[in-house]
Amino acid sequence: MTNRKRMVYLLAMNLKNMLTIRQAADEVGVSRQTVYEWIRSGFLGVTDLGFGHKMVNVDALHAAAKAKAERNIRGNFLRRCELKEKNKKTSLSP
Repeated sequence: MTNRKRMVYLLAMNLKNMLTIRQAADEVGVSRQTVYEWIRSGFLGVTDLGFGHKMVNVDALHAAAKAKAERNIRGNFLRRCELKEKNKKTSLSP
């Protein structure tokens, strides 16, 4: 196997678990802009293939989406608890 064929083979093997930004957004049900924001903030890693082409690892994408969902659920829960406490205090006041 020549070096070029070996390089193409290795690249193809590495790209098996990779998605484009559009595919990644569709995979987890968010917009492309959201995926780009995750990348810019460092929350999601990306492989830059050059010429503006970026690929995202599927496992990292799912982990990031799960973490974001858990963070949103936790944040919503805390906000609801704060509102309940606030409502209790205002309802107890004469």
